[in-house]
Amino acid sequence: MFSDKLNFLMDVTNTKNSTLASAVSLDASHISRLRHGGRKLPQSQNFLMPMAVYLTKRVKDDYQKKIIMDALKLDGEWSEKESLMADIIYKWLKSNDDEAQISFKKAGAPFQNSAGKAASTYQLYYGNEGRRKVIMSLLADVLEYPKPQPLYIADEEDLAWLKEDSLFWAKFDSMLLEAVKRGNPIISLHRLNKNSNEIVEEIKNWLPFFLSEKVSPFYYPKFREEIHKASAYIAAKSGFVFSHSVATTHDSGFSMLTKDKYAIQTAISDFRNHLNFCRPLLNVYSQLTITDFLGYYSENIIPAPANTVRRDFFPYTAFFPESVAKNLTNLYRKPSTLNVLAHDRAISLENLQKYCFLDIFPLFSREELATHAPFYSIIQGSREPYVTPQDYIDILKNTVLMLEKYDNYSVRIADPTPKDPCILIKENISILLLNQALSNNLLFSEEKVLLDAFWTSIEYRKERKTPNTIVGKENVIRAIKEHINLLESGRI
Repeated sequence: MFSDKLNFLMDVTNTKNSTLASAVSLDASHISRLRHGGRKLPQSQNFLMPMAVYLTKRVKDDYQKKIIMDALKLDGEWSEKESLMADIIYKWLKSNDDEAQISFKKAGAPFQNSAGKAASTYQLYYGNEGRRKVIMSLLADVLEYPKPQPLYIADEEDLAWLKEDSLFWAKFDSMLLEAVKRGNPIISLHRLNKNSNEIVEEIKNWLPFFLSEKVSPFYYPKFREEIHKASAYIAAKSGFVFSHSVATTHDSGFSMLTKDKYAIQTAISDFRNHLNFCRPLLNVYSQLTITDFLGYYSENIIPAPANTVRRDFFPYTAFFPESVAKNLTNLYRKPSTLNVLAHDRAISLENLQKYCFLDIFPLFSREELATHAPFYSIIQGSREPYVTPQDYIDILKNTVLMLEKYDNYSVRIADPTPKDPCILIKENISILLLNQALSNNLLFSEEKVLLDAFWTSIEYRKERKTPNTIVGKENVIRAIKEHINLLESGRI
């Protein structure tokens, strides 16, 4: 209806009845009746073109142009030729196009600031495609800014906007990682009332950022209703993106970008207030802090009896034969690590009497040994010392002996995927993560929500047969013995 269209245009341009009435020589009460359906559009429409011209002149900001273009279902960009746009708006006002009515209702009214005026610093985007566009715009501004600035990220919404476009996902990761490399610190807030696989996948996606030591991750520990979801991407100097959607929808909702300084500071203040109700998700330990961590780990985590699952490139270092352990420890030259290793070995063997230990690792050729190092080598701050071929053969032989001796010790032969971190998780106790390809830093957490997610995910996957995976004691023992023969004969 004409009244809906006129009302829409006046809202978008923030035009009062009296202002428009004066511009087109009508009474303000006449304009009010036209806006609200009290008066039909007369056959004599001498005021309609002047009305279209005046309203076109009031369209100054990008968000206004975007909303009107969407309502009129126009492609391309807003023409700077006012007479052309006025003619288009005139014809639209004159037409009986009900589809246009639906379109402008979807577009909605402009955001307003505290003074009630249309805010020229706000831009609106719609659906997943709009969200991808606005996030890219913000990240580009961050990378162009001459100095590092704090970034605040809280994303509660369905990640379809990110994952459904693989090229965008790769570019998003690349740009955000580049921002981190340039010294922009990130505080990230994670929504963990998801299923276990979703939580594990989110941690894997964030792993390169967590390991950088530039990201401080938090999570809200209490359950929250999942109907309305909102997300925020805030760059302290470049802008603020806010988005909102409803849980049952896939490609709907809106995203808003503003560079208004007051809005950015308000958003940061709200974000930090929210953190008061949150908990740290993970702790990151580098070579500068590893000694303190190993002290805590040795005193509090290693002695804790629990079922354990571990995935790495080698059998567990604490289960290495004594001859190999001695060869390695002679090269470590860090008493703290040597003490932890010896303590770990004694306690872990004792725990096998009552608790299960699942070791997940691949089988290497002699050539592959030169590119991987055991766990306690990595946390020394170096990928060396590497395991020699003879040491590796001795390790595998000892693994067979342990499988035959301990009912609670089991092995799964599996090739790790590029995204799979090395992991050691003690049920209901702690989780430790690292990724040799990314960093020597360690991630450690005792947060129950994270432990439960990873434990459930591993429990679900550990007996599933996948390509290049061997499960079951007899099958594993046979495969390791065959591999030892190949190594000893020099065939691999």
